[in-house]
Amino acid sequence: MTWKNGTKSFFDWDGRALTGWRSFNGVKYYFDPSTAMSLRWSQKLDGRWYYFDSASRMTRGIVTWKDGTKSYYDSQGRETGGWIQSDGAWYYFGWSDGKAVRWHQKIDGHWYYFDSDYQMHKGWLKWSGVQKWSYFYSNGQQAFGTQIIGGYRYVFDSNGETSAKPVTLPAGQLAMWNKAQNYYSNTNYIILVNSRTHKVGVFRGSSYNWEPVWYWDCTTGAPGSPTVKGTFTVGSRGKSFGSGYTCWYWTQFYGNYLFHSVLYQPGSMSRIQDGRLGISASHGCVRLDIECARWIYNNIPRGTRVVSY
Repeated sequence: MTWKNGTKSFFDWDGRALTGWRSFNGVKYYFDPSTAMSLRWSQKLDGRWYYFDSASRMTRGIVTWKDGTKSYYDSQGRETGGWIQSDGAWYYFGWSDGKAVRWHQKIDGHWYYFDSDYQMHKGWLKWSGVQKWSYFYSNGQQAFGTQIIGGYRYVFDSNGETSAKPVTLPAGQLAMWNKAQNYYSNTNYIILVNSRTHKVGVFRGSSYNWEPVWYWDCTTGAPGSPTVKGTFTVGSRGKSFGSGYTCWYWTQFYGNYLFHSVLYQPGSMSRIQDGRLGISASHGCVRLDIECARWIYNNIPRGTRVVSY
């Protein structure tokens, strides 16, 4: 039955009032042992905080209070702290008060930024009133020191700020970056190849949490010899190959499919035989500017994931 004040009581078949934790149709309630009435609002039971709504139902998930602050209740209804992901956004709830944090916060030795809705910020942030920017990686951690972001070099001071205005990522690179988040790699790098747009993207970080490093033009396979599609791993490498031409700094990612430089005259690193990029013209390999091919050759570890699409 429901009392005038909105609380409830339940009685068994013998007419005895039920007390303590009870579940009806998948909904949990708590009935005060001293009154047999259901509890509402914020309640401390056995040392843990719970929240019951106006209908006395135990709450799970995020609760927004009248002052705009938020608390989180786990699957057992207990208020809890720490990192919580909800509807694709990350929040951090303090362990002492159970409230979500906002603005600039240092957590476990790293700086993060949470917006007015308490959601963890990712990407560039311009500070109000000054020509200063900060960058927050996909895991929310703030960048410090010298960093390559989107293929551009930035120097962040001891406050994690730079006066260099961020360069906006091209739409194609942004789309590739989003695609990269769906993949893992056995190393701290992953490479994506888009044969349709003739682009190669290099990302650094960890599985499903990648940051852009480079975004290059490339030449992929001609219609009769297309570049292989799928997920592969970096294998062997070498300085050059070719007969009647020389390709420099090759790195294998599947069978005879390689990253390498454009075609040079035999033995030369200065006289280009075919330097075209941004087209479909190779025998299946991915051709790059020699400096890009050299970078992969020197920096990408064996076992790195390559996604070709």
